[in-house]
Amino acid sequence: MNRNRIILIIVLAVILIGSVLYVVSSKSGPVDNSGLQDPKSVAINSATFTVLLHGNGDVYSYYGNQIQEGKASRLSDGSFQKDLLEAKDKYQGDLNVLVKPAADAVYAQTVNLLDQMSINKIEKYSKVEMTENEKKIIDSVFR
Repeated sequence: MNRNRIILIIVLAVILIGSVLYVVSSKSGPVDNSGLQDPKSVAINSATFTVLLHGNGDVYSYYGNQIQEGKASRLSDGSFQKDLLEAKDKYQGDLNVLVKPAADAVYAQTVNLLDQMSINKIEKYSKVEMTENEKKIIDSVFR
C-alpha cells in the first residue's frame, strides 16, 4: 500500500511540475518573427537603426554608421520604445533595425526587444552579432 502511495505522489508531482512549466512558458507568448530579415541582405545606411543590448538590460542605439553619436536607453522604463518610434516616424517604410544582443544578455531581454519590433509594427529587422568595436563601445557606455 505504501508503494502505491509513493507512485501516486510521484505521478502527481510530475503532473504539477509539467503544468507549472506550461503556464510559465505560455505567459511570455510567442515571438512573431515574420519581419525578421536575412542580416546579409541589409545594407547599412542612414535608415539603419542599430540596437545594442547590454547584459544588464540597457540599450545603446544609433543610426547608420554613427556609433559615436548613439543614445543610451532602457527596455524597462519605456525610453527605448520612444527611441524606436522616433526612428520609425523618421524613416517610415525604409527603416531597417539591427538587433545585436551582447553575449551576456539575458534571453528574456532579447525576446522583449524582438517583441518591441512586432508591437511597434517594425517591418524590417534582423538579429545579428555585435562587432568587436560595438562590444567595446557598449562596455564603455554601461560600466
